[in-house]
Amino acid sequence: MIHHSSLASAVVLVTMMATVTLFPILSAPFLLTRSSIQNNLVVVVNMKRHRTTKTSLLFGTNSEDYDDTSNEGEDCTDVDVDVDRAIVQDLLLSGSGTEAHALEVFSRFSSGGLYEGQKYITQSEALYQILCCLDIEATEEDAEIVFKYLNSAGDGRLLFNNDFFPWYIAAHEAAEEVTEGFQSLIVGRRSIEKFDKTPVDDNVLYRAIQCAISAPNRSCTEPWRFICVGPQTVSKFAKLNARLTNNADTTVEEGKLAIEYVDWTNAAPGWCVVTTKTCSNTDNDGRSRGGADSNIDLPSTVDSEDYKSVCCAIQNFMLSIWSEGIGTKWTTGPVQKTKEFADLCGIDFNEERVAGIIWYGYAAGGTRYADPRRRQLTVADVLTNLP
Repeated sequence: MIHHSSLASAVVLVTMMATVTLFPILSAPFLLTRSSIQNNLVVVVNMKRHRTTKTSLLFGTNSEDYDDTSNEGEDCTDVDVDVDRAIVQDLLLSGSGTEAHALEVFSRFSSGGLYEGQKYITQSEALYQILCCLDIEATEEDAEIVFKYLNSAGDGRLLFNNDFFPWYIAAHEAAEEVTEGFQSLIVGRRSIEKFDKTPVDDNVLYRAIQCAISAPNRSCTEPWRFICVGPQTVSKFAKLNARLTNNADTTVEEGKLAIEYVDWTNAAPGWCVVTTKTCSNTDNDGRSRGGADSNIDLPSTVDSEDYKSVCCAIQNFMLSIWSEGIGTKWTTGPVQKTKEFADLCGIDFNEERVAGIIWYGYAAGGTRYADPRRRQLTVADVLTNLP
């Protein structure tokens, strides 16, 4: 399945014209650009910022070069419906997942029976529906032009094996470059401990928040809020952190570590406090949920589904910023749970709680050389297959 942003989808449509001299146009979009990564994070159907449907881009020529006439050819060959279904089923069972899915979708909109032993379609409207089901963003005009282009025989039939699938698989393989790059971004992201002092442009933050608020949110409660913190507030945070940490009991208890003081004054050039909505002050049984008591643990004061969504939003935020060559660190701790910290942020404990601070900035020494925390478990260690 080709499932990418509108930009990648437009690239896919161009790439499908494998025999047309368009590859100089294609070279740049296949790089793992910031926008292609962020558009993968922002799954918004109506985002058309990078989309183009110009036929000159699709074919390197004008649409007038293609007329509306096509030969009907000879009548379709009648075949038994059971044989027709068996062919599809065989490929679904034995073929590659990509080919099997393409055939399943193609068959859904194909004409009855087979021609030359293959499924076929006779209308560009059917091709348009197929492209949509395969997650290829296209207009009906695009589909009409593609249909005429692929119908090289001029008989009004588009055969699956001869015409459609070779064109589709070339696009699929090209789109996999974007997929692999996106997956590498996820695997390569790591927390940054030291940042350079150069401030990060506000547009980077806005793009990150756009990606963040596109995170999974089961009930569309949109429980998140993002507070961009400037130098004056950071200075107040640093003083609060120093005072509370120095006054804390640093005795090492059994099974616990002492509180380690970190100077927040120059921790990072960029600060973003992320909050999550709180539950009602009472649960379904009428028991108190803690209200403004800062000593109540975060999980007991927020809806678990909302908190999961906020965590996903934070991950999207960090991936977006990482795609722009900027590092992040998601930090939590006892200072963030205090009412004093909330007051500095303008947070009402009855309405929301702090899910964490995201420090962000250019990584000292570069993100490429940041030391990752190596995972000890492999896929085989964490994956369980059930019959």
